[in-house]
Amino acid sequence: MANKKRKWPFFLVVILLLCMGIGCIFMANGYKAEEKALAITKLDHVEKMEGGYKLSSNQNTDTALIFYPGARVQAESYLPILNGLCEEGLTCFLVEMPLNMAFFHANAAAEIIENHPEIEHWYLAGHSLGGAMASQFSSKNAEKVDGLILLGSYPYKPFPMENTLIVYGSLNTSVKEKVKEYKENVLEIEGGNHAQFGNYGKQDGDPDATISAEEQQSVSIQAILQFISENQKSEVEVMEGEVMDFSISMALVDYIPVLLFAIAGGMLIKMLYNKMSPTSSAFFSAGIISIVCAGALKATYKLLYAAGICDFQALNAMFFPVQSIGFLLAGLGIFLMLFNKKKTTAVAPPVFTGTFVFVGLMVAGLGIMDAVLCYLSAKCKKKSAIVFFILSFICSLAMGYLSSKDFAQAIMNWMAEIINVVGQGSLLVGVCMLKKAGLEELQLAKK
Repeated sequence: MANKKRKWPFFLVVILLLCMGIGCIFMANGYKAEEKALAITKLDHVEKMEGGYKLSSNQNTDTALIFYPGARVQAESYLPILNGLCEEGLTCFLVEMPLNMAFFHANAAAEIIENHPEIEHWYLAGHSLGGAMASQFSSKNAEKVDGLILLGSYPYKPFPMENTLIVYGSLNTSVKEKVKEYKENVLEIEGGNHAQFGNYGKQDGDPDATISAEEQQSVSIQAILQFISENQKSEVEVMEGEVMDFSISMALVDYIPVLLFAIAGGMLIKMLYNKMSPTSSAFFSAGIISIVCAGALKATYKLLYAAGICDFQALNAMFFPVQSIGFLLAGLGIFLMLFNKKKTTAVAPPVFTGTFVFVGLMVAGLGIMDAVLCYLSAKCKKKSAIVFFILSFICSLAMGYLSSKDFAQAIMNWMAEIINVVGQGSLLVGVCMLKKAGLEELQLAKK
């Protein structure tokens, strides 16, 4: 009895291995490619590569398509439809799946994309099970895939429908039922069936088509090319639309914080002039003027661009260097004021490159400047002004971060403008409070 119990695990393992073997044989011995399809492998532009084929277009393009075959279908069966796309200028990659089952290598596209950095726009396509696995990969790698094309298949995982094309035959009732909820980018080929997207003969359970495979594939090829063309065009229109969100009104608003800062800076130069040494006064004045000029340059660039006059990149490029150096000079000048008995010789600061360096200089100078203004507020017994200087510093930090980003969306630009207005407005309010508190009469050094 004990011997019989010990034999059960052995028999279970044998049965399991037999089932696995039968399953592998079943999957591997599926639908074979027709001679017409196999003949394409001998064409000059068709290259056998590890794990599939590459069909190279004779046109210089940055767009390519990766194709996943259907279940139990020999990969070469899809060479005719892919060759048709290639002849129209689209480079195509055909993936050979382990045991002809796409779910065994759903991430095959990742390696192809990685090995071809010259391609900027990738479209993932698949038939039947291959379409489902293409949908899965696209959903997980949406940033790498420009569009998804499903032949005789339907979305298996979430992916933007505006970037998805579904093509199926009218006789393929199972797919027809699944895709009836989709209204965008769906093409039903009248008289087409499930199998004729490839060239592998009749498929079990698939009705006979009333049109030829050549006709069904021809319609599919034109639909795919039109979809890719419109998808590429829509991407360009979206980019242009984002740029157009940058309006004249926004550019004009950008002058407001510049004006507010100019008034506040001018008042500070006047009130602190007699308290500064010539060197610190020169540093502070030069810094304020530089900051105002930088803001005016940026606002002018925006106005010229929004008005469609020109894209004067030099004005935009000068913003960070001029502003950051301005804040550094202003901060250094007002800090030296606290030690106005010392004489120093102003030395032109070196010019740095790189946004991070400029933001760092700006933050350092602005921090020193606001810190001294807070100190002066305490000396003037006007501590409420400190709140406005701190608010100005925080807003300026936020503006420094936002300015280092190339936002194309209007809402982000408007947010930056509002923060800038609040920041420079807070600075002006704080300076006005110092004026009212008698900053001009304040004695810094003890006699």
